Amino acid sequence: MEKVDDRLDRRTDTKSSSFVERFFTHFLKQKDVSTVFGETIDAGNKKIVPVATVRYMGGGGFKDEKDNLPTDRGGGGGGYLSVKPLGFYEITEEKTTYKPAVDINFFILVLTIFTLGLALIIKRSVKK
Repeated sequence: MEKVDDRLDRRTDTKSSSFVERFFTHFLKQKDVSTVFGETIDAGNKKIVPVATVRYMGGGGFKDEKDNLPTDRGGGGGGYLSVKPLGFYEITEEKTTYKPAVDINFFILVLTIFTLGLALIIKRSVKK
């Protein structure tokens, strides 16, 4: 059975591969944990390791030349990359603790829904 890495290496080595294919193949080969866990930061007697989620999608296509006409060749593609911080690990000699990042957008949404609900309750109680 052929390994995925072998197929990726073979695809990037060919001169006929498109830019989109080479770009996503290069991105897929990155297996470093720093993609999700950032680089460790030394802060005195403790170390801090940032944590994030990484999501990516991509697609593309390529059409080879037929009959050696330059108009019969082309390629295109697109992609999406999202990195969202989740928090960080604080590592000391005594203990390791996880501290989550605060998502302000979630709190704004909850506050908006709470305010709207409270306004509707007050409006109904005033009518009676």
